[in-house]
Amino acid sequence: MHKIVLPLVGLGAFGITLLALLLFGPGGVSGAADPFLDALARRDFVAAAAQRSRAFQEAVPQEDFERFLSETGVGRYASGRWSGWQIEDGVGTVDGSITTATGESLPLRLRFLKEDGQWRIDAIQPLREAEGEAARGVPTPVQSVGLVRDATTLFARGVAAGDFSALREAAAPEFKAQVTVADLDAQFKPFVDAGIDLRPLEQVPPNLSAEPSVDDAGVLRLVGYYAVDGAKVDFDYRFVYRFTGWRLFSLQVEVAPE
Repeated sequence: MHKIVLPLVGLGAFGITLLALLLFGPGGVSGAADPFLDALARRDFVAAAAQRSRAFQEAVPQEDFERFLSETGVGRYASGRWSGWQIEDGVGTVDGSITTATGESLPLRLRFLKEDGQWRIDAIQPLREAEGEAARGVPTPVQSVGLVRDATTLFARGVAAGDFSALREAAAPEFKAQVTVADLDAQFKPFVDAGIDLRPLEQVPPNLSAEPSVDDAGVLRLVGYYAVDGAKVDFDYRFVYRFTGWRLFSLQVEVAPE
């Protein structure tokens, strides 16, 4: 049996949650989001992109950012309605919905970080249509399977090449801040030394053992397995939503003969 566990990267201590329901003036949702939303309304996507956090700008190039705006419909913004801020450990989030120029309503979550005394957009998360508040931030089963496939592909190719730099590059900022490529090479060396080839899993559908869930810290956990001839591959992946999508936050993979 081969088992590798990458310890869950800490998100930090969580303090008291403040529901800033009255922050709709300067410094609140208007002060933070208005420059970004006004730029979207003008279709000035360069100005909109400039309202992002430094990490967001570094991780998502302008071309990719504009593609995201187009594909999600956020770039057709006309107006918006927001339910209020939640501020926790210096991170602000606000849920609401936008109306596009074509009249479409899109549920949306904006995440903010404070840089140099100003709130900056750090994530733009399209949400599912309301199915209860707990479900709105959880990806669909189809989306979840896609996340598993992508993570497994990166891991399998890393094992085959003996190089996990692509896996690290695709991971969340918190992951990259604490885990180097050398750390990954050392963690997964038993897979590489054993010559385990997981690339065939790219053609095998994963099985989820539990419904996708997001905890109070915003961590998405996807647990399941692959059934292949002569072996079973169990996975436990965790993701956090950063910038324009879910990014790998930790992974645990176990390969055992059937």
